[in-house]
Amino acid sequence: MKFFYLLVPFVAFASGSNENTDIVVRVINFAIFAGILYYLIAKPVRAAYNARIERIAAGLSAAEQKAKQSEAEKDEALKRLTKAEADAKSLVEVAQNEARIASEKVAKEAKDEVANLTKSFEEKKKLEEKKATRKTVNSVLDDIFDSSVNSSEQIFGSILKKVS
Repeated sequence: MKFFYLLVPFVAFASGSNENTDIVVRVINFAIFAGILYYLIAKPVRAAYNARIERIAAGLSAAEQKAKQSEAEKDEALKRLTKAEADAKSLVEVAQNEARIASEKVAKEAKDEVANLTKSFEEKKKLEEKKATRKTVNSVLDDIFDSSVNSSEQIFGSILKKVS
């Protein structure tokens, strides 16, 4: 190809006719200029073009890798979310069971307390009845012994007064 560039000027001058062929010379000069320009610039332009292609490919592969990583992170987050929801349901069930057990325990304790209070009340009631009975009996006996009542009707009348 280099040889062709060297022959082109000789061919142009060998044509011999010198009639207004200014356009032919200009075309030949332009072709030589374009050839030299191609020879000097082709490798750097091609290298720059290939480097740009490689940068774009690297950017695309980085974007694809980032997308895959994001997808993996999304999947991991979804797994953690599912696990967290299951744990939350489990915790709610445990809390409900504990609340139910606690309420049953409180209800049983309240029932036992009411039974104890009722029993205590009944015992105090019996004790007070015994005290009232003793007091009444003692009062009647004191009246009988202190007074000079001899008749049984007077004794029964005195007893009826004290009892009522």
